[in-house]
Amino acid sequence: MSHGDEVIVIFDSAGDTDVIVASYDRTTGNAVWEASLTLDTSTKPIIASGELLVGGPSRDLGGTSGTSTEVPGLLVALDPHTGATIWTQQFRDPPLAIVASSRGTVLANSDLSIGCD
Repeated sequence: MSHGDEVIVIFDSAGDTDVIVASYDRTTGNAVWEASLTLDTSTKPIIASGELLVGGPSRDLGGTSGTSTEVPGLLVALDPHTGATIWTQQFRDPPLAIVASSRGTVLANSDLSIGCD
């Protein structure tokens, strides 16, 4: 994803529970920032209202046994200039798509097939 003079990429860190979101200088290829998120990126990230929005099922296993009783959906807003987390929001289901309005309202839909045959 392009952002000014930087390119933002998201990749899975093999064997780890985190996904890496990183920004690189388009000209030099040098890393600008890197953030580690405990989620699977099932949605296409977008930049809207000055925030980089990334969503998917949470990878937070919790507990000491390494098992989870609930793996909610997670939406994370990062500062696209620094990689700092601005806010997070958990959902009962993973978000399937992220849409943001020009007024700063973020809409993230999840599985809407509940109750459908």
